Amino acid sequence: MKFVENIESKNVAKKIANWEYPSPYDIYNMNEDKETIKEILNEDYYSYIYNDLIIGYFCYGDPAQVPTENPEIYADDEYLDIGVGLNPKLCGEGRGYNFFSKAVDAAFEIYEIKNYRLTVAKFNERAIKVYLKYGFREENEFQRDNDGKKTNFITMTFN
Repeated sequence: MKFVENIESKNVAKKIANWEYPSPYDIYNMNEDKETIKEILNEDYYSYIYNDLIIGYFCYGDPAQVPTENPEIYADDEYLDIGVGLNPKLCGEGRGYNFFSKAVDAAFEIYEIKNYRLTVAKFNERAIKVYLKYGFREENEFQRDNDGKKTNFITMTFN
């Protein structure tokens, strides 16, 4: 049985917070501290579960934005920000497009908005390929310091 539901289970939140992505994708790793769990349990996080396996999660709005010192990056409020996290055990298996489609379908069902924005690390070519295939286009680029190493990010929009 497939379903998308609001993450209300602390157990699901902890499992997601403990996912470990290999380098260079490890910038997406979280940790199991109270603040991370509290954020995942926020009403804007949703899980996608199939046969008791957490396929991934979606988040919308502010939690989907990557912190930046440039307020212009997210100034256009006609867009709903979408963030996704695919279970690292499933990455690289060709599931990205279908998984991402579920995130956009859920966004429309929940928020009834058709203009979307996402932020992705520039090196994440697999994800960018999925987003371009879906119809997103690159908008802005910015750099962020992640634990002492600089990472370039791209915002992409769809409408």
